[in-house]
Amino acid sequence: QQATIPRLADGVSAPTIDGTLDDPAWKQATLLTDFHPLLYFIRDQREVNTTCRATWDERFLYLGFECQEPRLAELAKSASDRQRNRNTLVMSKSAAARSFVRIDVPLEGPSARLTRKPGTGGWAPDKTVRHQLLKGHRISEKTWTAEWRVPWSVLGGAPTFGDTRRATVTRVRSPWAEHDSWAPQIDPNLIDDKLLGTWLFGSP
Repeated sequence: QQATIPRLADGVSAPTIDGTLDDPAWKQATLLTDFHPLLYFIRDQREVNTTCRATWDERFLYLGFECQEPRLAELAKSASDRQRNRNTLVMSKSAAARSFVRIDVPLEGPSARLTRKPGTGGWAPDKTVRHQLLKGHRISEKTWTAEWRVPWSVLGGAPTFGDTRRATVTRVRSPWAEHDSWAPQIDPNLIDDKLLGTWLFGSP
């Protein structure tokens, strides 16, 4: 899986992080589609659609998720299920991929940042992201959306034009046991480094 992530064009304002995806910045962002179930679940097809828009500038990575959910009325009755529904970013800190960052943002509740080295099976928590990540959610009749503004300081530093990072974005759907990823993954802990996609950071 490969994708070119365009930088925000001159004169285009950064998106307002309020959970809506109608800012001009999202119109020039890359749209990541074709999420697939983790191979761990032995499921051929996803049950709902998920997309993610991605763009960046010298200070932040911006992500905009759109998550179809025909059973939102059921989620409204359970705070614990809303906390288990989440989007995740996994990204290497550099093209060399010698260390990785994982950011989990639930539909409701605090976000989390974790780090790990290649070849290790566990993620180590880092609570600092809660104070630096800006997020916004919006729930409609059959869809929920999420906007993120992630400082490059928690992702290993800002890229320059032409840089690459190994990456994927995912979505957990609970209590219906669905975990879909843009790039292939096997383990629900998202530790399959060699299967991560490649993001090329380009110009507008």
